[in-house]
Amino acid sequence: MQRIGIRELRNATSRVVRRAMGGERIVITIDGMPAAQLGPLNDGTVAASVEDLVSAGLVQAPRATSSPRPAAPVRAPAGPTSTDILREHRDR
Repeated sequence: MQRIGIRELRNATSRVVRRAMGGERIVITIDGMPAAQLGPLNDGTVAASVEDLVSAGLVQAPRATSSPRPAAPVRAPAGPTSTDILREHRDR
């Protein structure tokens, strides 16, 4: 995926748009920071695929894992609970 600055886009808009029509995706930058993406229109039925988002650097590819492991149970420390402490405090 090519990057071009906003000034270059302004100077060569029709050339850049033709490249996008041809299937190329172009990231437009302002002061070196990505600001927008220009690319071909899809048929309107499919949103960006995960592969498109990964290649654009917008998301990280999912890691191959099985199902998530359940969280280990947490044991509360011995002693009064927050409810006990509140009741005692309110009874004063």
